[in-house]
Amino acid sequence: MSEGESSIQGMFTRVASRYDLLNNLMSLGAHKRWRLAAVDMLRPNPGDLVVDVATGTGDMALLLAGRVGPDGRVVGVDFCPEMLAIARRKASAHPQGSICSFIEGDALGLDLPDDYADCATIVFGLRNLTDIAGGLGEMVRILKPGGKLLSLELSAPQPSWLQLYLMRAIPWLGRRFSFHPPAYEYLSASIFNHPPPEKIARLGKDVGLAAMDYYPLFGGLAVIHLGRKGS
Repeated sequence: MSEGESSIQGMFTRVASRYDLLNNLMSLGAHKRWRLAAVDMLRPNPGDLVVDVATGTGDMALLLAGRVGPDGRVVGVDFCPEMLAIARRKASAHPQGSICSFIEGDALGLDLPDDYADCATIVFGLRNLTDIAGGLGEMVRILKPGGKLLSLELSAPQPSWLQLYLMRAIPWLGRRFSFHPPAYEYLSASIFNHPPPEKIARLGKDVGLAAMDYYPLFGGLAVIHLGRKGS
């Protein structure tokens, strides 16, 4: 693990216990609607095997489990054991939680075989990768031919009032409610430093997707990218 990856891992370790609370506060609950929109767009089939990269506390993995049903399987991967512990607790109380497995791993070197999954997802994790193209390439590698890759990520929005919110309100909420305020200063900066949606789409095609389209949400504050691996 590189020094940059180790620093980000340590940051998420320190914010794990209040990660869900801060997500709700910062987005006013909108992150839940964005996840639902992403799953609706992905349209996994019953019985599919889905890998959720940078799964965090497991919210996306559990949404996916509800869609693939008892004959499917969801594998959540994250490099933060503290986040995975929360995900496992959530799964134990979820109707389809038994089809979820949560494993510690690196998004830039997934310990999973080639042509393994029907779908791969990454939610609010792509901008934290030290090598975005490398992370996308790993997800493409583990997909079966024709498999689908979905990213849901925060992005620099168009409306100026949303830009001001990201620059001022998110760091303030981090200082007020987090045990590690610098993480939320990083969050605000990482959104503006993240490549624009059209560049992410090009990177997806460069690493083996037949096509990658993108769909802005809420003035561009969140963006869904969806692509399919070539045959």
